[in-house]
Amino acid sequence: DYCLKPIDRNTAKEVLIRLKRELDEKSGAEEDEDNIYNKAFKELISYINTHYAEELKLNKLAKMFFINENYCCSLFNKYYGMSFSKYVNKVRIEAAIRLFDENKTLSSSEVAHLCGYVSYQHFNKRFKEIMGVLPSHYRKSR
Repeated sequence: DYCLKPIDRNTAKEVLIRLKRELDEKSGAEEDEDNIYNKAFKELISYINTHYAEELKLNKLAKMFFINENYCCSLFNKYYGMSFSKYVNKVRIEAAIRLFDENKTLSSSEVAHLCGYVSYQHFNKRFKEIMGVLPSHYRKSR
């Protein structure tokens, strides 16, 4: 709105009330959008936690859950303090530890494959990075 001088107090008050209402509606819409993104992000996390053995690519998951890829990256950093790929590796290594503890007959290579690693060498590298020891040393210590 445009107010002419001298400004009438009642007119100014009406304009300010309308402006506050509009700002509240906009912030409410942004809050609703944030809730929608948070719900979609929680669904994405749940998907990763149950489909870790599959190929997981951020761009495909972001499209699947209707989240902007860059925004998705910022959500991982905000809620988990790590990147998407580090989160996926963490979930996969946690699954590997469960498999090692539950099933002593599986080879490390089989565990790697069951946890979504195509390359055994890559699995070894990520396992040591997260756990501080190679999978073979972890197994022996159990």
